[in-house]
Amino acid sequence: MTTRREVREWPPEALEPVSACPVCGGDERRLLYDGLTDRIWFSAAGTWTLYSCSTCSAAFLDPRPDRASIDAAYAGYYSEGGTSTPTLVGAGIRRAICNGYLNAHYGYELEPTSRLGPLAARVLPKRRSYADRAIRHLPRVEGRRRLLDVGSGEGAFLAEMSRAGWEVQGVEPDATAAETARVAGVPVVQRPLEPGLFEPGSFDAITMNHVIEHLHDPVEALRTCHDLLSPRGALWVATPNLRSRGHELYGRDWIGLDPPRHLVLFTRSALARAATSAGFEPERFASDYSADRVFPSSAAVAAGDDPLDDSVLRRHRSRLAILAGDATARFRPSRAEDVVLIARPRSER
Repeated sequence: MTTRREVREWPPEALEPVSACPVCGGDERRLLYDGLTDRIWFSAAGTWTLYSCSTCSAAFLDPRPDRASIDAAYAGYYSEGGTSTPTLVGAGIRRAICNGYLNAHYGYELEPTSRLGPLAARVLPKRRSYADRAIRHLPRVEGRRRLLDVGSGEGAFLAEMSRAGWEVQGVEPDATAAETARVAGVPVVQRPLEPGLFEPGSFDAITMNHVIEHLHDPVEALRTCHDLLSPRGALWVATPNLRSRGHELYGRDWIGLDPPRHLVLFTRSALARAATSAGFEPERFASDYSADRVFPSSAAVAAGDDPLDDSVLRRHRSRLAILAGDATARFRPSRAEDVVLIARPRSER
């Protein structure tokens, strides 16, 4: 059993109450969990209470760290890989097959490439989903095309998309992660997303990978994204799914809870509602196969082990459980581990 720290209390003066749901403004709620602690990064003091909104099905912490103090919850977060995201997968023939699919399906001109890509995508839905997510379902666009990644971390995704032909820009509040990206040649502004940061309508796509759950006001952040997108632009958002099979299995040990860094948790309907409130038209939900990441980590949390230790995760990896999770993702996609939403600005804009 791994114990990195004793549970301490978050400074009371640095807490703020949440009187209404941050997604829909509803004031009816039910208790989901109390007494939650940081059992993932072991860096945040306090015990936390999570409520489920009776109106929109989102969940939220109340009370929660205020904006001035929340950085204290992220000690070690980036240095231990907290911003890792899927990138173009594999090497050699695997990379060529992946590129072949992306070239055929999304119009890219990636090298190396293989004609086997489209065929492999048809018979291997999980691998196809990985490839889709590596480029966040963004098709190649002719001419100048600008991509903003909110919460860009150390810039691995943006570096890949730059090589794929996009003009990229990142926004990242963590100074160390932002500097790492800039050293690697990826343009990243070290600050949170906020109005006035860029010219309105200046991006063709905006992505947020496991970011929206960290925000105090997710709907306001989506409104800012709406203002920054061109009229035909695309919004891509991925976030832990409160209705997932993993949450059903692991309950308060589910890795997606991650208190107090995850301030708001979403279902498909709650995320669609937030996007609609911000001026978007939800286009579709994409497939997700994340059981092989979520299940071992959640099992480690349940056992009191360190879910960031690779050797621990290998011990908790159950091939049968992951296969069952993959089956759920394929045949009941609303129960997949992540909600992945693609949306567009409403046409009346």
